[in-house]
Amino acid sequence: MAVQAAERDGINVESDDNLNDSLAPGLISPDKDISRLLTVPFSGRIRGGMRPGKKIIVMGIVDLEPTSFDVSLTCGRGTEKEPLHDVALKLTARFAGRQFVRNARISGKWTQEEASTDYFPFIPDQPFRISNPDEFDVMMTIPLDRVDLQPFGDDGAFYSVALKRGESSLKRFMQEEDNTLSAYGMLKEFREEVKKCVKMMKDVEMEKKKIGCPAVTLTIKGVGPVPISLDVVLGIEVRTSWPAEFTKDGFQIDDWLGKKVKQQHMRKPYYLVPKHEGRAMAERDGVLAKDVWRISFSHVEKEIVKNHGSEKTCCEDGKIRCCRKGCLKLLKHMLGLLKEEDSSFAKFCSYHAKTTFFHTCCSRNKDSDWEASRLSHCFLMLLEDFEGHLRDSKLPNFFIPTQNLLSGPSNRSCTSLARRIKEERESGFPIFLK
Repeated sequence: MAVQAAERDGINVESDDNLNDSLAPGLISPDKDISRLLTVPFSGRIRGGMRPGKKIIVMGIVDLEPTSFDVSLTCGRGTEKEPLHDVALKLTARFAGRQFVRNARISGKWTQEEASTDYFPFIPDQPFRISNPDEFDVMMTIPLDRVDLQPFGDDGAFYSVALKRGESSLKRFMQEEDNTLSAYGMLKEFREEVKKCVKMMKDVEMEKKKIGCPAVTLTIKGVGPVPISLDVVLGIEVRTSWPAEFTKDGFQIDDWLGKKVKQQHMRKPYYLVPKHEGRAMAERDGVLAKDVWRISFSHVEKEIVKNHGSEKTCCEDGKIRCCRKGCLKLLKHMLGLLKEEDSSFAKFCSYHAKTTFFHTCCSRNKDSDWEASRLSHCFLMLLEDFEGHLRDSKLPNFFIPTQNLLSGPSNRSCTSLARRIKEERESGFPIFLK
């Protein structure tokens, strides 16, 4: 097993040859002494010890024909002569019965095993990540069948929305001059309604409004070792054709997922969320920026990540598996670590990683290009694509290629991030091992 991160400190992992190290060779520089990090069982120290709010992340790859593996947080290392006296937490994955259980050893005695999850998350020959998720998002949508969209700007990502003839419960948000829906007004009332609900809930707080953010962020306490952050996004579900002027040259999945799949997705609705770029009071054709909406295809994105194979059987039980999802997870994780390390990368987000992933899937469109055994090679290819976009300061929106997703970060920031990624790649990714 290649342990890429353990709170970036250390953790114990035990196995009977049920985890492999196929992730590591391409990710770790061969001139580094890393045999200790790749040996199963792996043992490492958690610097500074455990404390409330401390996050532990374990990443590895399950063997092709696994039986079980363990991940333990131990009190000390233990030896053959003096075995571990206490184990704070032991997670065990058993593949025969598809069980993922937890228990602990207190004062030398093991506690009764408990089910860790209601489902079994591990797949043979696939990467996994064990962590404590603390961020979630949900979109609350209002369906509309008849709207009139007018582009706000030249990139096709932002629109003013006017209601066509007919009664609507949203009429109170319409501007008198042109019948356009006020994104600012709807988001303001949405926040007020959420605020009223939160006041009646225990251990739930609403964070202050973030400038330019379409989400209402709630912090939920008392449900685990760390608070949970929940982003609730207001959206309009438009049940008409996609804006052809800007989407006609995007979503090029024909050679990857097929023309039929593309047509099926393009018959689905699209979303609009209350978000603008730049100054809120900037005006175009009588419309203020604060009242415009950004187009979103998040539901389609989730679907093509889920059903990502050029063959329908890709990654199904008993069928050939690929490493697409593993590569995307690694890229997102790496970007997150780099942002934690350097605040100047704050304007980069996981959507940049996901969009790069989509473009790469279209250029390497066969399942054979993403064989699970080639995860390290495929990740390096994806990383080089991301570096290329950063160096050029250009990353076209996958659905609306006229929008450059890297127009927000400065050229200097893009170049700096590309340089840091190259440094990590050439030195064996020490950021994963800190």
